[in-house]
Amino acid sequence: MNKNDLIYAIRLHENARRFIESAVELASKEWSLELTFAAIHLASGLEILLKTRLAVEDHEQLARKGQTVTRQQFENGDFKSITVDECLSRLESLGVFQLTPRQDVVLRAVQRLRNRAIHYIAPTENEIKSALGAGLNLFIEIDRSEFSHWDPPYQAKPIAQLLTDLSDFDAFVQARLSAITDQLNRARRPRTHYFDECPHCSQDAVIINEGFFECLFCDYENEITCEVEHRSLDGVVDLCPECGTRSFAKHRWYEVGLTKECFCCGYCEGREPRWLDWKTQTEIPRLHPERASSPRISASISPESVGRTI
Repeated sequence: MNKNDLIYAIRLHENARRFIESAVELASKEWSLELTFAAIHLASGLEILLKTRLAVEDHEQLARKGQTVTRQQFENGDFKSITVDECLSRLESLGVFQLTPRQDVVLRAVQRLRNRAIHYIAPTENEIKSALGAGLNLFIEIDRSEFSHWDPPYQAKPIAQLLTDLSDFDAFVQARLSAITDQLNRARRPRTHYFDECPHCSQDAVIINEGFFECLFCDYENEITCEVEHRSLDGVVDLCPECGTRSFAKHRWYEVGLTKECFCCGYCEGREPRWLDWKTQTEIPRLHPERASSPRISASISPESVGRTI
């Protein structure tokens, strides 16, 4: 990548982020015809983002085949740009980027939605929200995979902030959770219920990544020790004798007797916490049964259990 390639790529990336911020703002509103403008801005943002990736390699490939474009013509925008399909084809031929089958389906859905919106063929509320949710997630996926290492010289909302802005947009939440399902299934996840909701986005998408709790939904990350310290009665966090993670602590809300639990694997010493559903007041499993093998529980557990509602 030469200097001119970088200049054009940065300009395009800034424009793509502006379009997507506008799309997020419009999508976050209650249902109205303004959502059609969100579709137009989203489609434009995705197209520009893909062209940004091509410009990183060679900005002259943004021009249609057979054209000779001078630097001044690029500066003035006085040339015929390639289509999205041509951009994808060139990226694939360079071996630097290719959409997955799922991503390709989403891109086509957004393009169809844009065409309908431009030609005033009003889609239904479900159609537009579904395509917007999946398309916004696609933009975030591509931006994070291809440009997360960038430190652009312009002001743009962090992706984490965009994710927070979209946390109440149900179609986006469903699309994002669906997209990360395989990652969640492959990852090591806390067996206890304490981190069923990410502290940042409130989604059940927290995994254990080396010494950190990381949310695959919004990228929130914090050291496991720091998170557990807030829940420790005495602020002390020890290594778990079962899984070896520094996440073994005495519960701050247990004032009588000794109750220590690993917040990752669920190994317990002392009085075993009893989990209740606060709505139904019925007991539920203390741990997620589908996540890894059952932890050992110390033989010193009292026959009594300490109540804990969720």
